[in-house]
Amino acid sequence: MFVEGGSPTVRPKTADAPPGPRAFLLDLHGRLRDLTDPAEILHASCRMLGEHLGAGRVHYVEFHDDACRFKIEHAWRTADMPALVGQGDTAAFGREFFAALEAGQAVVIEDVRSDRLTAHVAAGFADVRTFAAISAPLVRKGVLLGALSVGQAAPRAWTRDEVALVEEVGDRTWSAFEHARAAAALRASESRYRSLFESIDEGFCVIRMLFDDSGIPNDYAFLEVNPAFVRHTGLEDAVGRTVRSFAPDHEQHWFDIYGRVATTGEAIRFEQPARAIGDRWYDVYAFRIGEPDERKVAVLFRDRTEQRRMLLGLEEADRRKDEFLAMLAHELRNPLAPLRNALKVLDREPIGARGQRALGIGHRQLRHLTRLVDDLLEVSRVTRGLIELRPEAVMVQHVVYGVVDGLASTLEERTLRIELEMPARPVQLRADPVRLAQIVENLLTNASKYTDAGGAITVRVTDADDAVGIEVRDTGIGIDPEHLPVIFELFTQVNTSMDRSRGGLGIGLALVRRLVELHGGTVRCASDGVGRGSSFVVRLPRGERADGVSPG
Repeated sequence: MFVEGGSPTVRPKTADAPPGPRAFLLDLHGRLRDLTDPAEILHASCRMLGEHLGAGRVHYVEFHDDACRFKIEHAWRTADMPALVGQGDTAAFGREFFAALEAGQAVVIEDVRSDRLTAHVAAGFADVRTFAAISAPLVRKGVLLGALSVGQAAPRAWTRDEVALVEEVGDRTWSAFEHARAAAALRASESRYRSLFESIDEGFCVIRMLFDDSGIPNDYAFLEVNPAFVRHTGLEDAVGRTVRSFAPDHEQHWFDIYGRVATTGEAIRFEQPARAIGDRWYDVYAFRIGEPDERKVAVLFRDRTEQRRMLLGLEEADRRKDEFLAMLAHELRNPLAPLRNALKVLDREPIGARGQRALGIGHRQLRHLTRLVDDLLEVSRVTRGLIELRPEAVMVQHVVYGVVDGLASTLEERTLRIELEMPARPVQLRADPVRLAQIVENLLTNASKYTDAGGAITVRVTDADDAVGIEVRDTGIGIDPEHLPVIFELFTQVNTSMDRSRGGLGIGLALVRRLVELHGGTVRCASDGVGRGSSFVVRLPRGERADGVSPG
């Protein structure tokens, strides 16, 4: 049941009578008061009690797993006693023995060989040279935590004062032990906190909120800061000072936010400017610490000024890009009308075969250029929120047929087959017919662009209770799976060299997504990989948008 361990202590040889219980308890109190290590407290208590009683062994037993198992670590013994250091099952004590401890009763044994409680475990006691013992239970809030046991190598008639002393020592020592253990855990926790506090890259401070007579937060004092605090704020020697001593014009919204955290206890994460502190932007997480009446708030923060400036710069660049696209599209559109008129004039003039071929090239390139310019204009309008939908009842099949008829010549030139899969019954949808046609046309144009001669394009319309689906599937060059997440981004070209050879600016699919989203729908793309075709599926809800207007 036990393993050998611990170090024996030689019983002092003295003829002096031991001090009385009161004197002993005072001496014990003075000794334990100077100790902070939990193990030292138990060892000192065991030694002092053993020497006082002239016992052979004193040890503390801790119970675990709902008192089903025990462990002995802290023990004192004389040289002639074997050590009891180890662990085992509480059944080894005997059920009646353990039941008495659970009931909060001290178990007193004068001779294990004749004691009723230990009759069936007497041999186990004899193996460790224990023939008389006192076991005082340590109970907290009705739970048996352990016991203080005193053992004797020969039978002994314990006095009531000795039993009471063991109980008192056990209770006092365990209280000191628990206090020291809690203090040690707190020191370890504080050490970990301090290490984290000193090493984190984010700024951290603890502040106390200050309120005026009417309860309005108007300042806060710095109680504690970490090394990164100075780097993120530029404020040196802040501890003990208020923020207004550094920045008298510090914005009121900071006081309002921290004031709410201090009074309500609700943590918050936010981004706010601090114009009076170096014109900075901060990402902040604030939470209350301590008691509510202390009004203390812990603030973890990071200076986001540079990132904010970069974001504003990107937003400005994006705005200028949209303006440039709009201007470019208008400027490019101006010469298209004269070119179109010139080609029409040439159509009426007698020209040879070479001239006809050149004229045909001119017409095709003019159509292509017109489409590019129109797409530029459309995407510019969408990104700036200038498109207003005009929804009405639309027959989806009619829209698809109209788009296919309009692209018939293009599909024939590229020797592409077009296959239509339509429901037998009419499919109605409330949508902007012009924009719906634009969605289908852009998907068909994209499919024809990336499908080689002899390939096939399928347009499939599905009709469900809540939505209408339009799928455009092709047998073309396909899309690498890694490019699928960005296929609808503006100016995205998954294969730049191929896009140049096939034409396109990466606008058509971006325009499709934005027009679909204006209708409250979704569009997704799927492909089994390069060379295996692709599929674009649009789902449009049957219901009308609340306002029918672009949210831009």
